[in-house]
Amino acid sequence: RDWASTRRSLNGGMRFVPHYAVFRMPERDLGGLCTNSSAEFCAEDPDGVGPITGKMVLNEDVRQLCIHELYQVKGENLHRIGNTSNQVEYSRQYWDYVEKLLDSCPLDGHDAVGRFGNVCSKRLMKQVGIDIDLVKRCVTATGEQKLYQ
Repeated sequence: RDWASTRRSLNGGMRFVPHYAVFRMPERDLGGLCTNSSAEFCAEDPDGVGPITGKMVLNEDVRQLCIHELYQVKGENLHRIGNTSNQVEYSRQYWDYVEKLLDSCPLDGHDAVGRFGNVCSKRLMKQVGIDIDLVKRCVTATGEQKLYQ
């Protein structure tokens, strides 16, 4: 979020690829940190004993990766690195979304509509012009693959 305005100013000259902290647990998931009981994909619980879980964080990570992928557009500037040419891509909707996420959907929100999670995410996606169904299809089709990256 704090980096969004800087990224906008670098739109034509920098390639950005989001990465998220995902880990594997040696045994089964005991505390809602993972996507399922196999404990293959896990994330830290950001609020301890609060209502947010690592699984919810992973779901949000995948949503963001899908938004970034689906809404990338090629910039006008072409950059040469060695013998290759790279055209910088930028996803305005991704940056609009992540910039507003923690203010619109804080970890300590009073209800699901105003707290970090799927319900609040859908409200925010609609607000910033993101097609919720398109993102949902991406999450369903590529979620596990994105967590491997």
